[in-house]
Amino acid sequence: MLRRICGKINEAYDVVKRFGGEKLEIYRADRALELLRKAANQPNAEFREGQEKAVRQVVNGRGRMLVVQKTGWGKSFVYFIATKL
Repeated sequence: MLRRICGKINEAYDVVKRFGGEKLEIYRADRALELLRKAANQPNAEFREGQEKAVRQVVNGRGRMLVVQKTGWGKSFVYFIATKL
């Protein structure tokens, strides 16, 4: 199923590129923040520096991302949220 979804996303990218557009932005900041708050079990949680940028990079398929943060800083949230989006 995941392959089929990825295939559809790539097809959409190809259509946009044929018409001279940029790659589609599929990242949703509101949904990402909602997932962060749910995962952290804190209704007022906010992304730490660099976290949201990393999630956006992974979700929009703009290449690989290496997240280097200190222990307990939320690296797992980056990958968890990107996967859910």
